[in-house]
Amino acid sequence: MTTPQAIIDPMSDITKVTRFEVIDHTTGGEGRVFTKYGVSIELSYQDDGQTLKVFVRDRGDE
Repeated sequence: MTTPQAIIDPMSDITKVTRFEVIDHTTGGEGRVFTKYGVSIELSYQDDGQTLKVFVRDRGDE
């Protein structure tokens, strides 16, 4: 399993992101559960780092 830090470091320049995907690796998960193209994203850590929120916007609306 990859650590969260290892996942985030390659994404440090999120201005390049144009596709957002959510992959469910939980027990019984279905793999790719959400894909959105032509978007920009904003990451927000809340609740003392316990919550990660991802805001997905149409590209150009940032």
